[in-house]
Amino acid sequence: MKSKIIINVSLAALCLSLNANAAGFYVGAEIGGQQHGQKFEFISDVKTAVPNVDKLHLQKSSFKGGALIGWGINYHNFYGGLEADFLAGRVNSQISHTNGDTNIKMKSNASGGIAARVGRCINSTLLYIRLGAEFRQFKYEVDANGLIDGPNAIKGKKTKSVAFAPGIGVEVPFSAHWAGRLDVRHALFNKKSIHRNNGASFLRQKDMKITTALVGITYNFKSHAAKN
Repeated sequence: MKSKIIINVSLAALCLSLNANAAGFYVGAEIGGQQHGQKFEFISDVKTAVPNVDKLHLQKSSFKGGALIGWGINYHNFYGGLEADFLAGRVNSQISHTNGDTNIKMKSNASGGIAARVGRCINSTLLYIRLGAEFRQFKYEVDANGLIDGPNAIKGKKTKSVAFAPGIGVEVPFSAHWAGRLDVRHALFNKKSIHRNNGASFLRQKDMKITTALVGITYNFKSHAAKN
């Protein structure tokens, strides 16, 4: 009985003596899910004076996970730092159009990101916002049986995109060097025009958004233990 009391008191004292986040370098791992939403303008006939434009909406959820590295500094109760991560997790979406005659497929296998984190420490908890960028490569394939230019108007077309990716998060240490976190970010990608093989505009990618929610664990090379 006495030993349990001693253990509980020791754990409580440790939690009370931890900083919300220590200055210095840290590494970590994270896992979670992502929600991909996108609108297309599909131009089915570019030879006419007024192109036939159909608007499509595509939405898909999937899992992702990866690694991160960062650096931070404390100033009184405020925190600032820089962080980079690499996340693997396939965005693999498909939509059919005009009774299945046209199939639009879009894939992205991974993403990279960099962000500044700015926050405030409240007791042993860090609340932060993140302002960053997300980098992705998308691959498109379109099987369009009813097109004037033939069924293979687009095959294996790739586009590289950079998104503004703001977010929020919370981080709590649970030992002198380890901390857990919850992080949510929303990537807003620029508009893109994907061209068919003859060079004509064919598919306009617009309003692409990828929301990612991650839980993670980090190891800080500097102790979280508060100085007396």
